[in-house]
Amino acid sequence: MRQIRWAARLIPVTVGILVAAGLTLAWIGRVEKVVEVPGEVRVRGFEVVRAPGEGRVERVVAIPGETVHAGELLVVLEDRELDLDLEAARTELARTRVSLEEARHRRRLLVDESQPREVAAQESEIRRQRLQSRRLGARSEELDLALKSARTNLGRAEDLFAAGLISSAELDDARNLVEAAGLRLRQAGIEADEGAVALRAAEQRLALLESEHRRALVELDGELEGLERTEAELVARTEQLAARSAALEIHAGSDGVLAGPEPNELLRRQLAAGDEIFTILDDTAVRFVAYVPEEAVVKIRAGQAVKIEISGLPKRRFDAFDGTVDEVELRPHGETTDGLPAYAVGIRIERPWVTWDEDAFYLRDGMRGVAKIRYRGSVSLLRSLFDDLVGNPS
Repeated sequence: MRQIRWAARLIPVTVGILVAAGLTLAWIGRVEKVVEVPGEVRVRGFEVVRAPGEGRVERVVAIPGETVHAGELLVVLEDRELDLDLEAARTELARTRVSLEEARHRRRLLVDESQPREVAAQESEIRRQRLQSRRLGARSEELDLALKSARTNLGRAEDLFAAGLISSAELDDARNLVEAAGLRLRQAGIEADEGAVALRAAEQRLALLESEHRRALVELDGELEGLERTEAELVARTEQLAARSAALEIHAGSDGVLAGPEPNELLRRQLAAGDEIFTILDDTAVRFVAYVPEEAVVKIRAGQAVKIEISGLPKRRFDAFDGTVDEVELRPHGETTDGLPAYAVGIRIERPWVTWDEDAFYLRDGMRGVAKIRYRGSVSLLRSLFDDLVGNPS
């Protein structure tokens, strides 16, 4: 009985202590005032990086989650058949250019050295033959005059012999002189004929040499034209293959954060033309649009902090996404489930991705969730309870 009375005396004390502790906690404890509303993810713009052609991933330069810039190398593909075709085209082009340079060198020799030298030598020979022919002609004329003089002297000697003024020996000498002059004249004529033949032969050799040079020049020009045409075709083919090979170096087309599979998953993967490799996201383009009821929109201001929970992502593994209100629409966007006007509130997500099984997973357009917009922070628990009781919206 004594224990019961003692316990009865302690009950008011205990209740008083609990009430005092509750009031103290209500006054000292702090809470944040938030508006919890539904919404969805909106991605305003992004770049899908696709394979330009078939190839195997040879090298991965960029890592998902990193910030990349336009023009930055992301992935290098390998197309063995294309590499072999390009190497063969370059080899054939080099071989053709060597042949082309050799043909040009032969033409220069023919035009600038060989032909002028041979023609000059033949023209020199013709000039010598012509000079020799003129000399032989002059000698023939001289010998003809000598023959005529010898014949005149022979006529005089015969007249003198008939008159008995000279001996028969002197007459024979005159006759011998005529015969010798005739022999010399005939010999000179033979030599002149031979010189004329040699001159015509030299002129024919010159004409033949010029004809051969023209033919060789035509053949060389034809060869050069063919080689130049082949070179142009090979240059075009090499440039085409080189462009296709360069296209296997995949670069970023814009600035943003890279999203996609990890390098070890991409490496050695066989890709077809058009296969998606990465997505480049502008982190400012990934936003969460919350739909705030009319009675709560007056509490929302730009710059307020937001916690966003995305449906389908397990909360035990992922924290809520942090964001900031950056836009509040002035006109209603639609209605809430209760039929009240709702206003769209744009929220910028600071880090719109999570790491899931070592992969960077980015929020996708249309994903739904809940935004908790903090419109008032560090409010006492007692004040919060009072505001809720009296309906104070602040």
